[in-house]
Amino acid sequence: MKSLADCDHALKLMPLSIAARETRGFIYLKLGDAAIAVTEYEAALQMDANQPLALYGLGLAKIRMGRKAEGEADRAAAPVLDPAVIRAFSIYGVE
Repeated sequence: MKSLADCDHALKLMPLSIAARETRGFIYLKLGDAAIAVTEYEAALQMDANQPLALYGLGLAKIRMGRKAEGEADRAAAPVLDPAVIRAFSIYGVE
């Protein structure tokens, strides 16, 4: 998949790219692989815990894995950082 290859290339050039990790998380979330999405979002949050996109995506991925309480907490925390985060996901049909 070209989008994943692009993210891999970006991470080779910029290993600490939060945006590349968030994008990989989102791609895996859309592909239905919540476990890998969790790994990617957690990697982004380890670099900077105040990333609303990563936090919201992490919440959605955890919910899809059956970790509802954790996921809801992450999802609720994200709009506190940026109220537009929910819309950013819903535009792409991810809620």
